[in-house]
Amino acid sequence: MPRTLRLHSFYGAHRPEAGLLDRFAAEAARLAGGELQVAVAHGNALGLDDAAALDWLPGGAAEMALLWSVHLQARVPALKAAYPMAVARDLEAHLHAIPALERLNREVLGEAGLHVLALFHAPVLHISVFSREVPVRSLATLRGLRLRVFSPDLEATFGRLGVDARFIPQGELYAALEARVFDATIYPACHTAWSVPLWRVARHAAYLFPEVLQPYVLALPAALWQALPRSAQAALEEAARLVWPDFLRHAYDRTAEDAARINLRAAGVQWHPDFDAADQQALAESAAETWRVMAEATGERAVLHRDRTLACMACSR
Repeated sequence: MPRTLRLHSFYGAHRPEAGLLDRFAAEAARLAGGELQVAVAHGNALGLDDAAALDWLPGGAAEMALLWSVHLQARVPALKAAYPMAVARDLEAHLHAIPALERLNREVLGEAGLHVLALFHAPVLHISVFSREVPVRSLATLRGLRLRVFSPDLEATFGRLGVDARFIPQGELYAALEARVFDATIYPACHTAWSVPLWRVARHAAYLFPEVLQPYVLALPAALWQALPRSAQAALEEAARLVWPDFLRHAYDRTAEDAARINLRAAGVQWHPDFDAADQQALAESAAETWRVMAEATGERAVLHRDRTLACMACSR
């Protein structure tokens, strides 16, 4: 009888990431020659709290899991202070930051008793300013307007630039724009198709910055990894290597974003030229200052990680 490893995933079975995990499971079984099976539990079918994964995964509530700092950072300060929103001016800077982010994730998960099997690039979103009535494609125009942001750290980042920014959850966004609590919001065009119908409450949009995130981590308890036969370890490693390029392609695929912009234009949203390079750079520099404050409040390792990552990102210029 082959050994079965349950793989927890927070993504629903309809998501592209779920398909890639299914492919990983199939490749692992094939490469293991009947010695091993991976059963992917999509959509949190195991009923686990992603924020507490560093507690339940070492304890064996699942044998493997796809983990993400987006969830873990609620309880892990080192990850929360690792990569604030808007600090990457462009995709090239983000790509230079990846090795430092991977190093930190390996360290944090290793300390929790986990073995990192693979790190996959997370999807990049393209964040635009959607405004109700006034076209906004500069920070100067944004000053004096009330801006909704989707991450608390962005309040300080925009505030430092003279913008009145306030965080509210996504679920409250549409009603707040409809009631004119805000004049504008930042949001990716591709999410408007299934989450918030911004075309009903915003008439203008212009791109400002990439939303780039820390990598996904495919991990399992270190004790379990060490107990597996080397042949099973090799099968899992090779299966992860085979799906890594597909995660990479998915992360940087603009198809959904570009299609959404076409649909938004058809719905009456006027798409304006991007914020200029000087404004994008000013936002990234302000985010770096927000990062400094967050890192210093977290501790020495967070400060070292920030300095190391910013040095890597500077190589992109």
